[in-house]
Amino acid sequence: MQQLFFSMDKIESLLYLTPSLVHLRLEGCADDAIFNGSRWETLIRTKLLSLNQFEFSFRSQNYRVVKMNATQFRTSFWLNEKHWPVYCIYDYPKEEILLCSTPDILTELEYNFVGPVVISKTIQNVSVSTNVVRKL
Repeated sequence: MQQLFFSMDKIESLLYLTPSLVHLRLEGCADDAIFNGSRWETLIRTKLLSLNQFEFSFRSQNYRVVKMNATQFRTSFWLNEKHWPVYCIYDYPKEEILLCSTPDILTELEYNFVGPVVISKTIQNVSVSTNVVRKL
């Protein structure tokens, strides 16, 4: 399956037309704005009131932007209200970051980790090897 490139502005425009959406799943590369947890929270609170399941996996090579925005997914909205922990996975050899809603999504993605990776959950940090990630 070919990965899509997401623009947060285009996603918002599309989702404004689907206010009764209950399950959303997105996978692909994305612009920097897609990693803004506060922007997602505002969108979900104001336009997607029925959303109860949100699965995503976004890739980027802009480590600075993803790391800077990762804390925005550690709010009570994500952890307590929605119960949607977010994982940040860094693949060192590829210098690529995946931000995803659950490590289970990794088994379904066509993503091949090259070497050691670090998985950082919104609640705790965990270091694992490539073999462990493939078993998730």
